[in-house]
Order: sequence, then C-alpha cells, then structure tokens
Amino acid sequence: MYQLEHTDMGEKRIISSEEAKKIRKELNSAGALPPFDGHFDWAMLCIGYCFAKGFTDSLGKLISAPNAKGTEIASFQTCFQDYSRLWLVILSDALFRLNPDKKVDKDDLYALIHSLWHTGAVELENLWEGCKRFKPDDELAARQIFLNELTDLAVKNAGVGTIIDTPDNQDNEELSENQKQR
Repeated sequence: MYQLEHTDMGEKRIISSEEAKKIRKELNSAGALPPFDGHFDWAMLCIGYCFAKGFTDSLGKLISAPNAKGTEIASFQTCFQDYSRLWLVILSDALFRLNPDKKVDKDDLYALIHSLWHTGAVELENLWEGCKRFKPDDELAARQIFLNELTDLAVKNAGVGTIIDTPDNQDNEELSENQKQR
C-alpha cells in the first residue's frame, strides 16, 4: 500500500469528462441545481454523491471517465478547498479499499477522482431524468423532487462516521500507530 500525503498532490489539474461538463450545463439550465460559485462545487457534489450512494463500494459501480475534455480545476487544493486534507483521507481510503492488492500512487488517486466526478454527474443526470418522468407536466415539481432526493440523501448520511467516545477503562490501553498520529 502507498501512503498519500497532502503535499504529494501538488498542482496537477483535475479535469472532468466532457459529458460531466455538459450535464452540469443541462442541470443548471433546467434549474435543477442552484448556481455554483466555482467548478469545485460541481466536482464535490458529484464525488460526494458517489460516496453517499455507495458507488465507492466496488470498482464495478464506477463509470470510467471517457476523456478529460471538460471542466478544469487548477489543483487538488482548489478542487477541495479548505477541506482538501479531509478529502484526501476519504479518497485515499476508498482507493485503498478498491485496490487492496495493488500498490497505488497519485495517478491512481487522480483516476479515481475523474471516475467519481464522471459517475456522479451521470447518476445525477439519471436522477433528474427520473424526476422529470415522474412529473412530466410540472418542471417545478420535478425540481422539488430532485432537490428533496438530494436533501434526504444528505440527512440519511449525516450521522455516518461519527466519533464515539471511548470508555475510561480503555484510556490506558496501547494505542495503534494510526491513533498515535492523531
């Protein structure tokens, strides 16, 4: 296994697929998405959607990005903003889980990011199309259903990964290497 550090992320650009860029424009035009301040908001929505829906459980659930001809973000730090270190941990954990017998590197991490961005965009488009089919004569109702689905998903996943207090009697036990680093 390879250890990824935030300093390894450098200034390599993150570029979406052309399809992910097109999907964002379509969802914005339809009013399904609020206006985003930057491209990073769209990237984080797509990637976060993949985690919330469990697409990171197996490589078979991810759709490989067919190209990198879409939206460009200057760097990992720019993409994930103030939470770039947290995102590095989350993405690295998924990368290691998906490739348990492979020594992975930074390029593998960027490939995962591209696949997650693409998969999230495609799946959000599928969700939007389903909402429109459910309410074909009422675009406002379709938008409400779409946003409610995203809100419900966020609420459902809000408690995942919470910190659990350790009982007092465990304080004296030997700490693992990972716990010592915290």
